[in-house]
Amino acid sequence: MQPFMLPKADAILWKDDRSRAYGIRPLLTVDGPPKKVIWLPPKNSHLPLDQGQEGACVGFGWSAELQVPPVEIPVHSQFAHSFYLGARDVDRKAGRFFAEGATVLAGGMYAIRRGWVKEIRWCFGMNDLQDTVTTRGPVVLGIPWKAGMYQTDDDGRVWVNGETVGGHCILCIGFWPNHPLWGNVYVVLNSYGKSWGINGIGYITEGDMRRLLIDEQGEACIATDIAPQPKKPLWRRFVDSFAA
Repeated sequence: MQPFMLPKADAILWKDDRSRAYGIRPLLTVDGPPKKVIWLPPKNSHLPLDQGQEGACVGFGWSAELQVPPVEIPVHSQFAHSFYLGARDVDRKAGRFFAEGATVLAGGMYAIRRGWVKEIRWCFGMNDLQDTVTTRGPVVLGIPWKAGMYQTDDDGRVWVNGETVGGHCILCIGFWPNHPLWGNVYVVLNSYGKSWGINGIGYITEGDMRRLLIDEQGEACIATDIAPQPKKPLWRRFVDSFAA
């Protein structure tokens, strides 16, 4: 176990009924049983990011989505904090005035507003999540966060136990069927730095993910239409992301 100062968990698990019209299922093409797919961060990236004790996880979760393939926009902690403030502004303009935190929806809408993605869609059910992460790309999750999830075991397993301390935004980067230790597992990238999990990556069993997303009404969102990025040298894109 690796102890660290506990970040706030203040993702707002708020759902807009209009999102039902934007399900991911019509865009999925699935051929055969699921295979092991993990969308790993680029080696030269700043991921995993570290939000510290601040509850800016929506900005950090969506920023990770922008960096992990297939998007690969360079991000860093300052970028993620700025993203979080942008998401809060989207919430406020929509009449959602939260003392702290932001919604996953607002994060997606902010990414659209900035031109990083063109569209977001939603997973409604475990089959949607599994098929999306194995065929389309990483999925931004808004899930209830339990006290026991602040750390993992030495193998990176996330134990979904303890009291609910709030909502957390985290990026699902893969699905591993028939994992040798835990059966079917989802692979997640957190924003608690490298001390959490295995260099910021953890594993949530299929049963625990079902509990968080279905039983306790979490949410799962994906950017389906990536806005074309101008061809710039990596250093130039990095500087531009600093100013975003």
